[in-house]
Amino acid sequence: GHLLDCGVQSMTEKNYGQAEECLELSNQLVAGVEKQAMLDKARSIRKQQDDKRRSEQIMLAYQQAYTAGNLADAQAQLNALLALTPDHVQALALRDQLKSEIKLKMEKNLDEARNLYSQGKITESLAICNSLMLVDPKNEELLAMISRAGKVNKNIEKLSKTKK
Repeated sequence: GHLLDCGVQSMTEKNYGQAEECLELSNQLVAGVEKQAMLDKARSIRKQQDDKRRSEQIMLAYQQAYTAGNLADAQAQLNALLALTPDHVQALALRDQLKSEIKLKMEKNLDEARNLYSQGKITESLAICNSLMLVDPKNEELLAMISRAGKVNKNIEKLSKTKK
């Protein structure tokens, strides 16, 4: 009886975690349909609160990553948020905006890296490519460019050492 009272009181006080504990124990001792319904309600509300708190934490992590210019991490945070809450309107809008931003940044900076590479400015090209790894670390064109520029850069270093 005391556990049931504890559960009811905790529900009234909106302390759903405690309500869940009390009602769970009470229901284990003496099962009842009404207790189970209250327990289900307490669990549901607590889960909603936990999901909301977690969503807020993920959104904060997204904002920090985005502000720092780490677009890949920002994208990962939005994906985590959408996995938790698939219909999160703000996250959906931000994801679409971020995808466009990443695409534009990649195109612009890859073009610049290609131009520098073709001008023989391998180190500068490589620096741009390496910075783009934070934006899209799985971009195949970027990885190929880094590989090519890295090999050329090593060959240049070898040649300069042999000339000395």
